[in-house]
Amino acid sequence: MIPASRTLAAVILSVVGIGAFAIIALPATTVSAHQAPALQSYSSRHYQIETDLPRERASRFADHMDRVFDEFERLFDDFELKHPTRPRLYLLSTEDAYLRTLATKGINGRGSGGMYFRRANESGVVTWIEGRPADRVHHVLQHEAFHQFAYHYLGGGLPAWANEGIAEYFGNALLVGGEFQTNVFSASNLATIRGAIQTNQSLPFEDLFYAEREEWNRVVTSRDPRAGLAYLQSWSMVHFLVNAEGGTYQDAFMTFVRAAGNGMAPKQAAAKAFGSDDLLPFERAWREYVLNEQQPDPTSTNMERLRFLASGLEELHGLGIHPMSIYELQAQLIEIRFAWTRANLHTVTLPPLRADDQMLYTPAEAQITRGRRSQPAPRFEIIPAPRTKGSPPPALRLVGTPVPMTGTWTATGDGTWMFEIEID
Repeated sequence: MIPASRTLAAVILSVVGIGAFAIIALPATTVSAHQAPALQSYSSRHYQIETDLPRERASRFADHMDRVFDEFERLFDDFELKHPTRPRLYLLSTEDAYLRTLATKGINGRGSGGMYFRRANESGVVTWIEGRPADRVHHVLQHEAFHQFAYHYLGGGLPAWANEGIAEYFGNALLVGGEFQTNVFSASNLATIRGAIQTNQSLPFEDLFYAEREEWNRVVTSRDPRAGLAYLQSWSMVHFLVNAEGGTYQDAFMTFVRAAGNGMAPKQAAAKAFGSDDLLPFERAWREYVLNEQQPDPTSTNMERLRFLASGLEELHGLGIHPMSIYELQAQLIEIRFAWTRANLHTVTLPPLRADDQMLYTPAEAQITRGRRSQPAPRFEIIPAPRTKGSPPPALRLVGTPVPMTGTWTATGDGTWMFEIEID
């Protein structure tokens, strides 16, 4: 149990220097049942699909999630089904359809991008598709579907850090070449975690590990910037337990998940899994791994850098500035002191990426392949766009890497543009 004087919220407040938390209360909504969108229902391999989308469109997301479910089962292959109801996915066309569907279930979804809900007689993962990049929708579904899987297979007792950390572990997974990559960690996220450790800003394991769900929610709804670190560090801890030293700690982690999921108190579950409830050795090993062993994966790093470049191009496009090369783009973004503010699934703000960071204009593989003349150097390229009224910003592509990518713009219908990345 966390001492009353040293809760997770207290730790974060003591570091940040904020005097109180503000709990955001969303206004109640009342939407009558006849306002819910008409849904068709069908079964995929693992899910019951409820959707107002054309069957072909919904099936692309359903098929993707069936493969994600296979990944859940692969990691938790010896866990038994506890709640034998078919997991349900609500794949809705628009945000309005999303809000109306949730309202008929007594849920106010305003301000959310997707959720897993559970009521006495039904449960499901709900999100919407239109006006959002497919990879963003995938992240939402993958994250929330883990919470659903956890309830069905792992039990309802997982502590917040483990539940959210594993959800982010799967939420960030990428489908590349027909296979899921779960061992992903972008360069900027790794740099954020390393910086927190080096400046003694990382959250003590004793406080994060044993935080109650209510306390975790208070931290997140406060919009405190340290809430982003709570998610990121939890993801990092799970990443360490699953992947470090060739998976040395994975069996112990599965023991902890099984014990905690079945209702054992986290302190006792830790003692059962790791041989002790003293978390200092675990914390030291994690720090060593993050600081000296863990490496960012190039695919998620390059996707993030493409999004940064695209956001910069969009900003300049609005100013009537049209760079033709990455070099020109860099110079213009530095001149206007551009910074791209990122937010995770829960709109928790992460440290911004700034225009004066040279690495943001360079593919992750560039350092590795430098000096090799047998192939073109990895590089980002701008694909020029027409400079007519109402035209989109320029597109982007990544070439010369094992996983090339193209980023294009799609009109959203409200006068804005949506940037989507396709792995070639």
